[in-house]
Amino acid sequence: MMGESLTLHTGVKIEKDDQIFWYFGSDNTVLAQVDGQDDSARTYRSDVSLNKENGFLTIQNVSSKHSGVFLIEIYNSSEHTLHKKFNVIVYDPLPIPQITRISKYELLCSVLSVSRVTLSWYNGNSLISSTSASDSHIDLSLPLELEYEESNIYSCVAHNSIRNQTKHLDPLQINLQTVLAERPLRKKLKMLTGKTPVSPPI
Repeated sequence: MMGESLTLHTGVKIEKDDQIFWYFGSDNTVLAQVDGQDDSARTYRSDVSLNKENGFLTIQNVSSKHSGVFLIEIYNSSEHTLHKKFNVIVYDPLPIPQITRISKYELLCSVLSVSRVTLSWYNGNSLISSTSASDSHIDLSLPLELEYEESNIYSCVAHNSIRNQTKHLDPLQINLQTVLAERPLRKKLKMLTGKTPVSPPI
């Protein structure tokens, strides 16, 4: 996650004379290397460090710029070459969804500046609706039309592949029970008159 450190493991035993090269990105930029002849470790960026004993690469203060493919190549004295790739995806901190009331019978759940996130409304454990954000940082929102059921327990969930954040609807905060109790009467009046009664200002 953002701001943390990440260590990429070679998964093999490193011998004394092995040469190690770490690359990053589509252009295979050299990040670090170990020269087996003089047993020295060199790094070419301040945010990475290389352990010459085991070949592990550690990335400090991880951010979105570290998303991509890391490649390690190990050359040994037997002329065998090991290639290993690491596909790193860095997720931004996941905010807690915010619920606002946009009309008497409609709520809006929102998260700001997110990437690779799905936003969903639930009634208990049942999914009502959902929408997703792409790789770009965008503001994501999802409306909910309220239905009158005393057993309804609404919640909005923002989640990605590694974690989720949930905001439960507080009935007292938006006076939900009063709003929902009026709704069957409004529907009945509409059926009798053909017109929807006008609500007083919220």
